[in-house]
Amino acid sequence: EALIAQAPLKSSDLGRGLADAYGVPFSMLGEQSISLETLSFIPESVARAQQTVFYDIQKDKALVATSHPDNHAFLNTLSQKTARPVNIRYALPAEIEVALHGYQGDLAERFAHITENGDTDDKDQHTQQGVDLVNLLLRSAFDAGSSDIHIEPFSEGGVVRFRIDGLLKIVTRHSKAVHEKIVARLKILSGLRTDEHAAPQDGRFSFDAGGGRTFDLRVSLAPITDGENLVLRILRRDVHTVTLEEIGLSEEHQALLRAMVQKSHGMVLTVGPTGAGKTTTLYTLLKTISTEERNIMTIEDPVEYNIDFVQQIQVNQAKDVRFDTGLRTIVRQDPDVILVGEIRDQETAKIAVNAAMTGHLLLSTLHTNDAATTFPRLAEMGIEAFLVASSVNVVVAQRLMRKLCDSCRKSATLDQTSVEALKLSPMIHKELVAQSGKEDVTDILLYESSGCSVCNNLGYRGRIGVFEVLQVTDTIRSLILKGASAYEIDATAQAEGMRSMSSDGVTKILAGISSLDELLRVVHT
Repeated sequence: EALIAQAPLKSSDLGRGLADAYGVPFSMLGEQSISLETLSFIPESVARAQQTVFYDIQKDKALVATSHPDNHAFLNTLSQKTARPVNIRYALPAEIEVALHGYQGDLAERFAHITENGDTDDKDQHTQQGVDLVNLLLRSAFDAGSSDIHIEPFSEGGVVRFRIDGLLKIVTRHSKAVHEKIVARLKILSGLRTDEHAAPQDGRFSFDAGGGRTFDLRVSLAPITDGENLVLRILRRDVHTVTLEEIGLSEEHQALLRAMVQKSHGMVLTVGPTGAGKTTTLYTLLKTISTEERNIMTIEDPVEYNIDFVQQIQVNQAKDVRFDTGLRTIVRQDPDVILVGEIRDQETAKIAVNAAMTGHLLLSTLHTNDAATTFPRLAEMGIEAFLVASSVNVVVAQRLMRKLCDSCRKSATLDQTSVEALKLSPMIHKELVAQSGKEDVTDILLYESSGCSVCNNLGYRGRIGVFEVLQVTDTIRSLILKGASAYEIDATAQAEGMRSMSSDGVTKILAGISSLDELLRVVHT
């Protein structure tokens, strides 16, 4: 699967090669329409565990697709399911995953099926509908790779939207009564007051979707003019198991950051807007140093994921547990490494800098547009230049851009009209020409989105980070001390070898990982 994720080949070519290696035919499941009846020959939990589905039942044979053709013990039992010979085909894991979504059927149709008897006076049935609707929503959102679920009221009804790869998409519309059932059920699950309809509330709960799909959800409820608006953040328990390579860091950046988190003191900062993946990067770095020999403590708002060998504190304003007060407590707990979820104010910044200068490695996030702007931002918070220069070791600026779907991406070249329409910045234009070795951008082979069943016709599937990593060298430290501008610091860092986010992004689009349109959407230069 690591090979599949990194391969520059089209997924169909890679799939055929792997099928040949296994000695079985290859199947493009994205081209198949599989009925729920056919899928049901294997229970969903078993199909997920074995990464195997029936996709066609014929009179004299049954066709099975699997990403594990070498699992002979399991595959040999399948002929008993259909009382006919079974023909095994290899399918890519991504296409097996899409086929597994068929167990849930079309979300809007299943919503309608559950609510077709919605106007009932039977209290038990009314409650059960809320349970069934929420279970369906949560399973579907998780399987679709959503990061957030938006449950929104309108004057005449409600709508549910999933945030997938950074963008919101409507998945179902429903009546006001259905919206109220969903809200009531989620209030119970997340421990919110069911009799309160005029005040904001926050909660949290865990959900078992079956088939090993257990995840946590953070719930925010806001009263708006048309009713109660809910946003659920899906917290996947396997997020902190990704590697530095998988989040998109180059080998050079990985080596530098591994060295930085081995230091006994100083600050490692990740910066960028909300939703840029900063916390995931910090968790991934923490995992590289999380051992029984170190005391690692965090103060977070909220604690999103539990990490082995890490003591995590949840911000609780009602109990006066804030970033600054929590950080004061942590420094008295004999920590080796400290993670502060976010540096939001002057007091937290001062304590963090002091901790970083007194024998602690401190990791945190900050809201700035690029790495170099971090230093003026800390100055605005009232941190003196000599303290910033002495405490900050490295700054990682980042964005997330969507990855092209391997199953349907297509190659393309730019014509002059497209170049003019895209309004390429001089920096991106320069990087495209320099990295491609071509004389003009119209000669460069790029990739663009298309759309297929694997990616739900979006053209994209998953996201990857775009980074710039600024190490505080002696030269950069001197600039900070004299109060240099972000522009001066950035120019010097690039002269010393720092790659900008634009440069990192161009490398990824030339490799076919993403598109030029997507890079221009997330990186503004």
